[in-house]
Amino acid sequence: MYVVPYLGGGPFTILIRQEGSPTESCKNYWWTNLLYVSNFLPEQKDKMCMNWTWFLSADMQLFMLTPPVIAVLIKCPKLGMGLLGALLTACIVAVSGLVTIYGLPLTVMDLQASLPTSEALKFDYDYNYDKPWLGGINYIVGMALAVLLAKRRSNSSKIRWNIGIFVFGWAISFVLAYFAIFGLYYGGLDTPVQMTLSRRWVYAALARPAWAVAIGWVIFACQFDYGFAVKSFLSQRIWTPLSRLTYAAFLIHFIILQSYFTSLRAMLNYSTYEALSIFFSQVVAVYAVAYLAFVVIEMPLRQLGRINSQSTYETNEDDDVTTPTTTPTTTPTTTPNKGNTPNTPGNRSRGLADRLFNRAKKGEN
Repeated sequence: MYVVPYLGGGPFTILIRQEGSPTESCKNYWWTNLLYVSNFLPEQKDKMCMNWTWFLSADMQLFMLTPPVIAVLIKCPKLGMGLLGALLTACIVAVSGLVTIYGLPLTVMDLQASLPTSEALKFDYDYNYDKPWLGGINYIVGMALAVLLAKRRSNSSKIRWNIGIFVFGWAISFVLAYFAIFGLYYGGLDTPVQMTLSRRWVYAALARPAWAVAIGWVIFACQFDYGFAVKSFLSQRIWTPLSRLTYAAFLIHFIILQSYFTSLRAMLNYSTYEALSIFFSQVVAVYAVAYLAFVVIEMPLRQLGRINSQSTYETNEDDDVTTPTTTPTTTPTTTPNKGNTPNTPGNRSRGLADRLFNRAKKGEN
C-alpha cells in the first residue's frame, strides 16, 4: 500500500496521498491485519488497512473454531452434529437479529432510501457483512458436508440414485440459488423503500443457508459422479493454474485497480463496451502480476515448506526405526526402505502411518 501513491500519474493521485487515504490507514492499523482482527478493528470501515482483506480475518477466525468442533465430531459424532446445528442456528439468529434491532439495510442502494433504522445505528460500521457470524453460515454448512462426504467415503457401498432424487436435488439447488441471488429484486430492490423490515430480516436469515445448501448439493453430486456437465466443466485443467494464482490476485487486485483509475486524465463515459474493456484488461493485468508474485514469493515458500516437511518425516523415521540386534552367528536382515523398497516420500509416509496405527492398536490392547 505504501507504493500506491507513486503508481498513478493522474490528478486523482492526490486522493490517496492526503490524510485519511488507505496508505495512512495502514500506518495506523497494520497490526489488525497481522492479528486477523481487521474485520472488528477499527470500527470505521474507511479506516481499515487494505479493507478488502477483511475476508482473511473472518476466515481465520472461523478456521480457529474448526479444530475443537472436529475433535467433538470424532469423539462423539452425534454431539458434534448437534454442536454444528447449534452454531448454525446462532449465526442465523445473530444476522437476522441485528437486521431487526438496528433496521439494517441489506444493500448499498438501501442506504439511499429513507429506511426506518434505529437511532443507535452507526452507518460507518459494518454489523454483518464482514463479521464471522455471517460467513459462519456457509462455513458451518461446509463442515457438515465434509463430515457427510467423509462418512460416505469410508462406506464402500455406492449411493444408489434414481431419476426422482436426481431431478429433485438439482431442482431444489437451482431454486435455492435463484432466490438467494434474486430475492432482493423481488423484495423491492428496484424501489428500496418497498424493502420492509420484515422482508429484510427474512431474507437475511434464509439467503445464506439457501446458497450454502445449493452449492453443497453441487459438490455432493459431483463427488459421486452425478454432476455430468457441471463436473466436466469444473474438472477442466485450465482451472488448475488459475486456482494457484487466486490468493495473490485477491491480495493485489484492488491495488491494480486503484493504480489504473488514479492514472486517468479524463472522465469516463460509461457504456457497456467501456465497462467490458476495463474489466477484461484489468483481469489480465491482475493475473499477470499475480503470476509474478506466485513465482517470486509463494512458490519458493511452498518449496521450503515441502523440504521442511520431508526432513521432519525423515527425522521421525530415524527416531522410530529400531535396528534389530543380531548375534555373530545370524544373518543380518534387511530393514525396510533400504535396498528392497524404494526410499520415496510416499513409502516413508506410509511406513510412518503404519507404525502409528500399530502403536494405536497396542495401546488399545
